[in-house]
Amino acid sequence: MEELDSAGEYYFDRTNQFVYCWPPGNTTNGTSQVSYTSNLLNIALCSNLVFRGLTVEATTLYPVVVQTSTNITFDNCVFKNSAGDGVYTSESANILVTSCSISNIGQRAVEMLFGGVRSNRYSANGIVTNCVIHDFARLDYSVTGILLKDIGYTVTHNRIYNAPHSAIIFPGNDNTIEYNEIYNVCTGSSDAGAVYAGNNWSFGGNIVRYNWLHDIHVAADATDATQVMGLYLDDCLSGVSIYGNCFDRTDHAILLGGGRNNTISNNLFIDSLTASVQTDQRLTSWGASIITALSNNLIAMPYTTALWSNAYPHLLTILSDQPTKAVNNVITNNVRYGGVWLTWQDSANLVVSTNNNFITGDPSFVDYAGDNFYLNLNSPALPLPFSDIPFNNIGPLPKTAQALGTWINRVNVGTLYLR
Repeated sequence: MEELDSAGEYYFDRTNQFVYCWPPGNTTNGTSQVSYTSNLLNIALCSNLVFRGLTVEATTLYPVVVQTSTNITFDNCVFKNSAGDGVYTSESANILVTSCSISNIGQRAVEMLFGGVRSNRYSANGIVTNCVIHDFARLDYSVTGILLKDIGYTVTHNRIYNAPHSAIIFPGNDNTIEYNEIYNVCTGSSDAGAVYAGNNWSFGGNIVRYNWLHDIHVAADATDATQVMGLYLDDCLSGVSIYGNCFDRTDHAILLGGGRNNTISNNLFIDSLTASVQTDQRLTSWGASIITALSNNLIAMPYTTALWSNAYPHLLTILSDQPTKAVNNVITNNVRYGGVWLTWQDSANLVVSTNNNFITGDPSFVDYAGDNFYLNLNSPALPLPFSDIPFNNIGPLPKTAQALGTWINRVNVGTLYLR
């Protein structure tokens, strides 16, 4: 203890269980915390647990780790001020993160890995809903807010903002991303997307709908201000349904990176700086080297069986139907106002279907200057046909038991022992 003689040093009296600390600065009006150097809450080989109303913070690793468990719920919890992921789950099914606040996290806010089995289409049934997530990736600038790796995850009714990289990355199958407000992400990135997946033909059944992605731009001092996307389908991601989203003030709104069988319909594109939609056929040119990896990933899955072919029929013909071409992509019934409409690379315009889009003139928003993008009853875009984006339902809902639905009612809550 006699060596405690400088600001920033501390001494732990193990006999009397006291910590003596010389603060690095003035603490007259502040509070002090001691960070734990391990995961705070470890859950393994457990089932039927509910954690409600907890605040978990101040660790140099992860606040929560869930492994090989099922039916675990985090409801109305706060995860903050930690170096690792806010909530990390692995090989765990039926995980629900609802009505939580996750902020000031060193890595990912939520990471859900391998909760299902892609080969037999067994769903992980992981859900992140009604959460406010911001200021993540503070130590590792290259990670996302929510990472979903496998099959059967849902990210719905969240607000995600303020981060150097992506908000959501969803490598896998049968994932649904809906009713989220996402903004001011990818601020320290280039060649990145607020919502991103790619590099695998066998991913299918993914849905991106009813999201509001706005103010997504590369950092002002970046040398390349065109390579941040709202939705980025990278390296031939295929079979994605993109419906009813609003892309407002983004560099690129959507980039289709050589994929097939993607449908872009009933979306609003407002003031897209570089392109509302950019499409390429990279396998015919600079991306030809990745076709072997794409083929191997597809062959590794039972894509010719009825279980898969019924769910993802487009996979049956990829290897025999012009595999290098971006065929069967459809861009229809969308509304664009301001900014740039479509851009093409590698002659993708010859194979992509574009029809029935409102791209010229004023669609007559209720209040464009005030970001009220509902259409007036006399809007010239409505006869497309076009359905209004449900802005009133985007983002977190009131924190009520309704957010849990019947999910929590079908599990038996066990006894929790902390030690």
